Amino acid sequence: QRKNIVQLYGYRLWATNLTKLLTDQSREIIKRDISVNFIGRELIKFLEKIKIVRPGYTTLQTIIGNSLTAERKRISSIIDKELDAAHKKEIKSLLSREEGISKLAALHQDAKNFGLKMMLKERQKHKTLEYFYSVSQSIIKKLGISQQNVDHYADLAIHYNSRDLSILGYNQSYLYILCYIFQKYQEINDNLVEAFRYNAKKTDAGIRARVKKKFQEEKADVEKKIGRLLLLYVNKKIEDKMEFQKIRKRA
Repeated sequence: QRKNIVQLYGYRLWATNLTKLLTDQSREIIKRDISVNFIGRELIKFLEKIKIVRPGYTTLQTIIGNSLTAERKRISSIIDKELDAAHKKEIKSLLSREEGISKLAALHQDAKNFGLKMMLKERQKHKTLEYFYSVSQSIIKKLGISQQNVDHYADLAIHYNSRDLSILGYNQSYLYILCYIFQKYQEINDNLVEAFRYNAKKTDAGIRARVKKKFQEEKADVEKKIGRLLLLYVNKKIEDKMEFQKIRKRA
């Protein structure tokens, strides 16, 4: 019955010799999104497209698990090649604790407003991350992973505490921290730009308000003087035969 149904719809039954095909596909999918649910859904879509009956859950689970392990090893190999001892030491320094909080956790604290004190702190964070950002930018480019995965790894850098991060295998701690730095540096950069725009707009509005007030004050003063000037024409105390020179002087 299975063979007849498969033949009717133009499908092929799953066979173990198709494992490599599905494994290669899963390794490409992982670079887009490393979440297991996404990989599973995309593999099923792929099988439907090429008309192959999907394997059992355990087989699918094994293929995805092996592919995730292979991806961790691939990333670890690139990080080992690209990160020298000095870089690793600098990155590890972000996990050191000062006053009960790691430097990495301190970087995570977002600015509450665009005030001077907050923006000075943001500028200091920007300066701290500037060195690391160029390193992270270069390595992430070589890893060939999507922005979705960069965001995922960056979230994990905060999900784990500094102690747990430091004991992760496959260079995962460096991966998570580099992705976090890549994301955070851009975020702080945007904050500083927005703060500049906000404060420039605020300053401009303040200047315009003061100019408007000054203009109204001067206008009122001028109008008052013009009114007094016009009264010269109807002032009954000024005789008709008074010399114009005297009136001009008063005006």
